[in-house]
Amino acid sequence: SVLQYKDQERARHYLTLAKDTLKKAVAMSPTNQNGYLSLAQTYIFEKDFKKAEELLKHAIDLEPRYADSHWNLGEAYMIAENFEKSAKEYDTALALGYNPSSDIRKLANLGHSYSEAREYEKAVFWYKKVVEVRPNNPESHWTLATFYKALGEYEKAKEEAMIVKSLDAQYAGTVEDFLKHLTKSYH
Repeated sequence: SVLQYKDQERARHYLTLAKDTLKKAVAMSPTNQNGYLSLAQTYIFEKDFKKAEELLKHAIDLEPRYADSHWNLGEAYMIAENFEKSAKEYDTALALGYNPSSDIRKLANLGHSYSEAREYEKAVFWYKKVVEVRPNNPESHWTLATFYKALGEYEKAKEEAMIVKSLDAQYAGTVEDFLKHLTKSYH
């Protein structure tokens, strides 16, 4: 519709203004990694991951011990579906003290990236935190069940699947199918 088009135009205009302002900030203070982090976010929003990666790597070069730079690079890789690089940067950020605390999106991104990188132990670790934050969310338990299955921890997978079923009856058929396949996996 016309209104959506105008909203998109307005968003592009503000993004361009933000990018121009951040470029000036980086030029005025080229050794401050925060300007690079913010500018990289505008490129991530535009899905220009190559430019975002370049800016984030430069921020890391300026101060390799700054956990936020590694975290943001991990986020960029995750959005670009480069999960192995994402997991590596998340590992670095966490080792440097980055704390995703109870931010559900960040915790879920960690779990997702690690699962896509086939690091299921780490995926389970982070998705257990998602479940702690959202204990009544069936999708969170479902994801955790699939990670347990990938690890071969079938009893834990079954427990999580049963929680899904108890939280929302609409998943009953899906859970039953999962359990049938799960039973075949470990018998």
